[in-house]
Amino acid sequence: MSNLPNKNMYIYFRNAIIYLFVTTIFLHFLKSSTPLYYVILLGLFFLLLFLTLLNKNFLSIYTDNTFIFLIFVFYLIFSAIWSFTTIGILFNGSNVGIIDIIIGIGNMLIIPLSLFFILNLAEKKETIINIILIFIMFVCLGALSMILQYFVGDIGLFGEGYARFGGYSRYGEVGLSYSSILGAPTVYGSVFFLPLILCFTYFKKNILLNFLIILILIAGLYLSTSKAGILNLLITLLLLIIFLNFKQKILLIVFMLLASIMLVYFLPEIFSSGIVIFSNTFGIDIGDVEYSRGLYSPILEKGIQRFTGYPWINNSPQYSEFLFGFGVIGPGGIFGTNFRASSHNAILDLYQIGGIFLPIIFILINLLIYFKSCFFRTYAQCCNVCLIFGLIL
Repeated sequence: MSNLPNKNMYIYFRNAIIYLFVTTIFLHFLKSSTPLYYVILLGLFFLLLFLTLLNKNFLSIYTDNTFIFLIFVFYLIFSAIWSFTTIGILFNGSNVGIIDIIIGIGNMLIIPLSLFFILNLAEKKETIINIILIFIMFVCLGALSMILQYFVGDIGLFGEGYARFGGYSRYGEVGLSYSSILGAPTVYGSVFFLPLILCFTYFKKNILLNFLIILILIAGLYLSTSKAGILNLLITLLLLIIFLNFKQKILLIVFMLLASIMLVYFLPEIFSSGIVIFSNTFGIDIGDVEYSRGLYSPILEKGIQRFTGYPWINNSPQYSEFLFGFGVIGPGGIFGTNFRASSHNAILDLYQIGGIFLPIIFILINLLIYFKSCFFRTYAQCCNVCLIFGLIL
C-alpha cells in the first residue's frame, strides 16, 4: 500500500508529459519566433522516450490492433535510412546535403515515434480522450485566431496571410487568407472536420457547447478560403447523415442552419467569403458573387490532378524509386526540403517517401481502425473516410 502514492504520482507525471508534448506540437507556429521551441519539443520527446523505456509493459503494445502501425513506423525508419542514398544527387539545381537529410528525418519521425511512445504510456482510455480534447481545443483556437485577425488585421506571429480568391477582411483586403496557430490557411481545411464529427458522435451531451464549437469551426472554414475544407465539409455532412440516427440528423440540420443564419446576420462578410469559396470550388455562381475566372478550374480536372499527382509527379521512376521512394526529400517542402515538388496528395507523398509499400501500409492502418475501433466506432468510421479524402484533396 505504501507504494500506491508513488505510483499515482508517476502516473500524473507521465500524463502531464504526454499532454505537454501534445500541446507543444500544436504550438508549432512558435518555431519561427524562437529556437527555444525546438529545445522544449526535443526535451519532451526524449523524456517520452525515457519513460517508454522504463515502462514494464513495453511489449504490451504488440497486439493485433497495433501490429500494422508498428510496421508503418519501422518502414518510416527504413525510409529515413534510405534517404542517405540521395546525398549528392542533383535535384532542381541543388545537391542534396547531409544536413537536409537530418532535418527531414527529424520532421518525418517525431510524430509517428511520439505516437508509438504514447501508445505505450497511455494505459487508460481517459488519456486518449484528453488528447483528443486538446486537439479539439487547438482547432477551435485556430479558427478563433483567424476570426481575431478578421477584426484586427494580420498578426505576424501566426505567419503572413496571402492572397487567395474571395477572402475578406474588415479593412476590405479582398482575397486575403489568414494563417492561424495551426499554420497556413490550407491546414485548417484539412483538420476542422474531425472536431465536427466528434461533436455529433462522441462528445454530444452538451448541446449548447457543441453548437458554439460548430459555429466557430464553420466561421474559421470560411476565413481559411480552403477548397479542400469545403469538400471535406460536404463529405463530412454526407457521412454524418448516413451514420447518425434520426434525432441526431435533425440536430445536425438545425445546427448547420442556425450557424449559417448567425454568420449571415452578425458577420456577413465571412459568410460571403464562404460563398466565394463554394463558387471557386464548383464553378457555380451564387447571387451576385462570381468566381474568379483566372483561378477557377473544373473540379473534375482538379480531382484527377490530385488523385494522379500530375503534373507534380510526371516522370517514370526507376525500380529502386518505385520500391523504396526518395526518402525525406520525396514529398518536397513537407519535411523542410525543396528538392522535389509535392504531389498535393498525401497518399502519393507517402509513395514518394517510401515507395509503393508505404501508402499500402498506411491504408491498411485506416482500414483496421475502421473495422476494429475500440472506443469510438461511429467516430472512427466517419473520421477515417474523411481523412482519406482529406489526404487526397
